[in-house]
Amino acid sequence: MRNCTLKHWNPDEEGYFVLQHVPVNNSVLRVVNFMSSTIDARLFDELHSFSSVEISMAANVKRLLLPANSTITSLTLYRTRLSWAYFEENVFLQHLTITDSPLNVVVPQSVTNLKHLKELKLQKTRIANINTNWLCDELKQLEILDIDENQISFIVGPDRVQCTSRLIKFLMRNNRLRNVNLQNFDAFTKLQDLNIAYNQIESIMGRLMSVELNHLGFAGNRLTSIDFCHWNKLGNVSEISIAFNK
Repeated sequence: MRNCTLKHWNPDEEGYFVLQHVPVNNSVLRVVNFMSSTIDARLFDELHSFSSVEISMAANVKRLLLPANSTITSLTLYRTRLSWAYFEENVFLQHLTITDSPLNVVVPQSVTNLKHLKELKLQKTRIANINTNWLCDELKQLEILDIDENQISFIVGPDRVQCTSRLIKFLMRNNRLRNVNLQNFDAFTKLQDLNIAYNQIESIMGRLMSVELNHLGFAGNRLTSIDFCHWNKLGNVSEISIAFNK
């Protein structure tokens, strides 16, 4: 994909008209050091020729508002000071990545307005816990949830036996989990890859019943044993990673 890169751009002083002069055959807009505190409709209204936006190394950015009429399919924010985000109902965005920011809510409530979201990555934030009910109730198209390298110490699973989630990959490595009940993930019947490596896990309870499961990642924790005897079957599991435990 062809891309256009802007550096040290301050739209509050220079305006947004520069985007009107970008060749229409570019599909990715990269902005290094976006020098405004807010990303909102003023930017997205000028992006109709782009499918992907990446904003990085932007210490001024603190707020994000994605409007309903935005047509981009991918949005990445890397190394910002983002602490607040709001998403209007939008049917275009499919990939959302926020990494290395002080965001402290695992899912801003409005992210459930992104009904066609397929991949959500929230990494290196201040997120401390997660309740996955919204995966069943709202983001039914989501296939990949990557919440590596946060501060998550506990997880609450769906309050039902099964749900219609399409989730196939759940990554929660390098967090602060100490105890895990695998039944928190059992409602995700399409799940293929569950990786909770490099936490502080001392005990694992419960079992997973997903027949689609093929990889379990438990490496780098504080486990002294794992009991699979009470599992009826391991289905299609081809790899279980348990290195670097006790």
